[in-house]
Amino acid sequence: TRVSKNILFVSKNKKCSLDRLIQELKFNTELSFYQYNLNYFFDEQIDAPNMKLRSEVVQYFLDTFTECLENIVKHSQCNRVDIFIQQQKQKISLSIKDDGSGFNYHSMKDKPGSYGLDILSQMTSDLNGQLEINSKIGAGTFIKLTVIN
Repeated sequence: TRVSKNILFVSKNKKCSLDRLIQELKFNTELSFYQYNLNYFFDEQIDAPNMKLRSEVVQYFLDTFTECLENIVKHSQCNRVDIFIQQQKQKISLSIKDDGSGFNYHSMKDKPGSYGLDILSQMTSDLNGQLEINSKIGAGTFIKLTVIN
């Protein structure tokens, strides 16, 4: 499973650099979207590509990114996804925007049996990070994850 793959990546990359994490995120994007023929654009603005990341930060970005990609493939019915990672000093942000069907965040958050949004929120909270989710039915979804390394 992808979660197992994420754990293995973290254990094999104890001193993971930001650049190495970005390579892994790009690889996961290609794997997720290729078979669905989804168009995507991946961009980054980083000052310190060799910055070593705490293993908790690497695990967080891999797991939350995996959750977001899976939700895009399963639910969004989108044609394009824009992914942007930004780093300023110790602050790292990952933004994901799709042009899909969107959803009502408040009704989905409280929906029984739906744990994805709760998982994103809890993982972000565990690292004292920030999670921003904006979605509108018919207009796609924007998610921004921010943590301090």
